[in-house]
Amino acid sequence: MKHGKLLVPVLALSSMLFPASSAQALCVLCSCSASTAGLAFGAYDPTSNTPRDANAVVQINCSGVAALLGTIDVSLSPGGSGSIANRRMAQGANVLSYNIYSDSNHTTIWGDGTGGTTGVTLPFNGLLAYSASVTAYGRISTHQYVRAGAYADAVTVTITY
Repeated sequence: MKHGKLLVPVLALSSMLFPASSAQALCVLCSCSASTAGLAFGAYDPTSNTPRDANAVVQINCSGVAALLGTIDVSLSPGGSGSIANRRMAQGANVLSYNIYSDSNHTTIWGDGTGGTTGVTLPFNGLLAYSASVTAYGRISTHQYVRAGAYADAVTVTITY
């Protein structure tokens, strides 16, 4: 029994020094966060033959960094639709389809690596501090005849280091 009581604090200490999510980079006592202002598409015209595009910057900041030659992965959740490939903004029961891409050509859906989507991988090298930014490219496809009003969705950014 004494070994069990001693083992728990040792395991807790080792998980603080080398978190379980550190499979990609050796990161000692790191703390990272991601933030973004969100995609603002503005007014959508369903009669337009041109998709409605918007960009947002995802900013990643880490402190307490001692990471060498690693990577940091940035993934996005499906939002309220439950499907990364078919994201939808909603206004009550009304929905407006859109998606978020990792490239300016709108060909690679930014997700979590499942269902044909990809995450974004960045180099993670730093001492004491690390910051990076990556652009999210949003697009609402054409000819969706929906009720006028404000539509919204909530997508979670997850960083793995």
